Amino acid sequence: MSSPAAFTCRLASRAVAAGKRVHIRAASDALEALDGLLWEYLDRFIPHARLAPDAPAPAEAVLLGDPSEQPRHREVLINLAADTPDFLAGFERASEVVLAADRAAGRAKYQVIAKRPSTV
Repeated sequence: MSSPAAFTCRLASRAVAAGKRVHIRAASDALEALDGLLWEYLDRFIPHARLAPDAPAPAEAVLLGDPSEQPRHREVLINLAADTPDFLAGFERASEVVLAADRAAGRAKYQVIAKRPSTV
């Protein structure tokens, strides 16, 4: 997997296969790329929906939300956003996708996460 979007689809596909719901948190441009890729990842469709402000949670297993959107469940979080959300510890599982070229940002995210109390 060469791109963050492809790796995110792989993580989401595995979580859905395990019966989990997934919240993917990313900037709007990244969500657009993910939306397209989820339609054809490995030649199969991964059911997903974009979150809308103040709308009920969609039934799809994978929900796409920008950093301003609050997750509608607390099962699996995949975070591609530049920041680390305050609600991270409330999830059963959480993944931070970090590019190799941006290791400094990944280390900074890890330091923020390590200082927070964990509920897992």
